[in-house]
Amino acid sequence: MLLRLTLLVWLVAGSCGKAQPMRDPTADANELLDAMIGFSAQMLREHGEFYPYGAAMLPDGEITAVGAYDGDETPASQDVIDFLVEGFQAAAKSQEYVATALFFDARVNLPDGGGKSDAVVVNIDHVNDFSVMLVIPYSLDNDTLTLGEEITYEGDHAIFPRD
Repeated sequence: MLLRLTLLVWLVAGSCGKAQPMRDPTADANELLDAMIGFSAQMLREHGEFYPYGAAMLPDGEITAVGAYDGDETPASQDVIDFLVEGFQAAAKSQEYVATALFFDARVNLPDGGGKSDAVVVNIDHVNDFSVMLVIPYSLDNDTLTLGEEITYEGDHAIFPRD
């Protein structure tokens, strides 16, 4: 599906001197995307839109859904995005997460003069200096959702600071 590159990097654990595999950022990104993209599709089919939401991968590889709620039943999407990013940054700083994914519905300009399209945008960040933004154009005709080809951009490394 996404970035099917294979990286094998070994991290030497300082205190015990034993080699341990470092997490593969592209594999983790694929797992996050595969685990959570279906929710976007479901919400689009049922409601025609969705509020931003997130997912995070814990150090043991477990994936957890992440939402944001401040008591407002109809918050602005940007407020939800900002709240999720702040929470992801705090959790990343305390090493609770090794990867995060932020999903939101947007209207985007397609590359090469392709015009405008609705799209699911996914910002994925990983502790191992990996950040990608996926744009997945879609069309919705009644309850029929058609997803287009993913467009991949370098992410902004907003969650895990670069060294």
